[in-house]
Amino acid sequence: MQLQEMENTPLQESAMKSAFKHEVSDILGNKDRFRKVPGQVKIGFEMEAALVDHAGIPVPEAVRDSIKDGVPGADPELGASQIEWRTDPIQLEQNGGLQMLIAQATERDAQMRASAAMHDAVLLRTGTQPLIALNQIQRTNKPKYKKVPDFHDRHRSRMDTKIGFWEDAVEVHADVVALLNSLQCNLEAENLDDAVDLTNRSLMIGPLVVALSGNARFLEGKDTTFNDVRTTAWEISHDTRTDEERKAGKGLRIGLPVDYFADIQDYFERVGSHPFILDDVNNALRIGIGLFWQDTRIKIIGDSAVVEFRPVSIQPTVEEDIAVMLFYLGRLQWSKQTQEQLLPIDEVRQMRSLAMQVGILPFAGGLPQELARAEEALENLGMKREELDPFFAILNQRVQDKKTPADVFATQVHSFQGSREDALKVALGI
Repeated sequence: MQLQEMENTPLQESAMKSAFKHEVSDILGNKDRFRKVPGQVKIGFEMEAALVDHAGIPVPEAVRDSIKDGVPGADPELGASQIEWRTDPIQLEQNGGLQMLIAQATERDAQMRASAAMHDAVLLRTGTQPLIALNQIQRTNKPKYKKVPDFHDRHRSRMDTKIGFWEDAVEVHADVVALLNSLQCNLEAENLDDAVDLTNRSLMIGPLVVALSGNARFLEGKDTTFNDVRTTAWEISHDTRTDEERKAGKGLRIGLPVDYFADIQDYFERVGSHPFILDDVNNALRIGIGLFWQDTRIKIIGDSAVVEFRPVSIQPTVEEDIAVMLFYLGRLQWSKQTQEQLLPIDEVRQMRSLAMQVGILPFAGGLPQELARAEEALENLGMKREELDPFFAILNQRVQDKKTPADVFATQVHSFQGSREDALKVALGI
């Protein structure tokens, strides 16, 4: 197959960029379309996980698809044994809204586990699938899942792609995303300016949430020692910047941006500065944003600007999913309610690196106050403390123990008397 058949020609890329700019121009010219009633808080969760059989072997794509069909709102992911499911958008500040969110998240989780069990499969709630070697990854059979990873592998400029400090390092490539499973929160913004403000604030508080929630430590059966290696693996394997782009300070399409977004036009300009890879001019905006994998991004869904918070790994239980995302939402609302000044982005970058590599310990002294701020802000939105306390108790216990799910998982693995593969399976509950 010729290279031009595997990726967009310059003419196709130009057409995609032009179509993207046209859609952006329409949005910027109709900003009032995205205005919502101030004070409303509508959110939804997205969860990703790996599926294996009772021997720890990834299920085939056909089995994954059958499991998917048993759960409302479930979708395939890059990995042939990888699945995503979600809640509906739910208005939280309305009476009973929090209970509706809790009930639906719990119900969808139960449906996913039940559907998996019907096919003799197990759902792995870890941010990395630790049992598969990178050269054994099977992708979902869809064109985008061939073109996008292949493009990044062909154009990757980073020479050193190894991860790990303690055991043998893992050398990653673009397929590693098939092993990475996140927990995401989608929040409807009041308007486009609010979307940018919420995105910047989310970028700032992201390290606090990652420090509390790390659940992605092992790759290829090896202990990377990271509290959460997921985003680092993505960044390393998808760096396609040229030397000139690096010298000019161009950022990655993954992780933390080089600086906060000045406004919605600045956001769209950064999205459109990266290759589109896929060729579908009728969906240029959706494709551009879909391939913009930063820690927080703005999605345009109908007449809504939706802020998607992305740096958290799936948690061991649905209750922990809810707890972590309530902390994120509450801390974000506290920042907005108090008009908290944004930290310098370089300070956020340092905090983020500490959170991903070390976890709770560097933040332990301040986290009780941060949790209290989050719970206070949620109460200000009308949520009841007795509803919130059980979830914040989970996170306060993590702070008290100074342990994330990644720490607990690693202790289980290293204390097991047997092979590493058996240790991982026991820790995963297979």
